[in-house]
Amino acid sequence: MQNNVRQELKYLLNYNQYLKCKESVAVLMEIDKHAQQERSYPVLSYYYDTPNLDFFRQKEASELKHEKVRLRTYNTNFNLQSRFFIENKVKVGDSVHKLRHELNLDSDDISWKSIANDTFKNKYYSLAPILKVLYTREAYNYHMQSLRVNFDFNISAQKICKNNQKIYHLLPNEVLMEVKFAGNSPSNILNLLFRNMDITNTSFSKYFEACKLILK
Repeated sequence: MQNNVRQELKYLLNYNQYLKCKESVAVLMEIDKHAQQERSYPVLSYYYDTPNLDFFRQKEASELKHEKVRLRTYNTNFNLQSRFFIENKVKVGDSVHKLRHELNLDSDDISWKSIANDTFKNKYYSLAPILKVLYTREAYNYHMQSLRVNFDFNISAQKICKNNQKIYHLLPNEVLMEVKFAGNSPSNILNLLFRNMDITNTSFSKYFEACKLILK
């Protein structure tokens, strides 16, 4: 199981800001090796929560520490030809601690509920899949300082239940930019990348915002 700690900053961009930021990032950073011909790739996640929606309520109450459990694949659907990862993400302020475990699934008879409960049985009680979130990611890496910049767009969400076809769209006119780095802030690089750009840090959470739209 992978275990890493990093800092994470998020920004909501309009389309013009996205183009300017991407242009600056592309000069200094390399496109992610997993990108397809369109320079992007899909990300699909099943988000889990407790019967009382404890993870959602941590964020709703603006607690300093909040957690997520999700099953993730880099495809538009879950199938046995894809790679699967179960993740536990704990965020305190801008610091993120993530446990990540790759799963080997060899049967179509998959219990989505048991995957999370079996993996984190010593930490959480009775987790169940609540929502699925799908989006397109354009990612860049700066390996010298373990810096990563993601642009996430076309973000959609659905409640996980039988016969549910309704799709909710998050940020239809905006792009979510995530800046991730290990250790101290690479302020020299960040200043170079985003100088003279009027962008503001946000605490936007895909799971939390989807819950507000779908479950409230």
